Amino acid sequence: MENMPTQNSRVAKIDDIPAHLYEIIKDIRQGREVVLTEHEKIIARIIPVSNSGKPEKWPAFSERAIAIFGKSPKTSASESLTKTREERF
Repeated sequence: MENMPTQNSRVAKIDDIPAHLYEIIKDIRQGREVVLTEHEKIIARIIPVSNSGKPEKWPAFSERAIAIFGKSPKTSASESLTKTREERF
């Protein structure tokens, strides 16, 4: 089930947040997800941000296009979109 907490999750009741805020923040900083519940129903998830300091590497789109279509496209996606829009109007 998509809404079930994982083993690495901390479950926190909304009413308990003020009393346990420091521990909840500490868990988030340590990489744990916090699942917030109200009346035993999940209402939100707090997911820690990656602290690697490095930006995520973008996939090599041109290499992916070659792998899918067998050749590199001759026009960029923005050029294709512009051309398509111009043809419609």
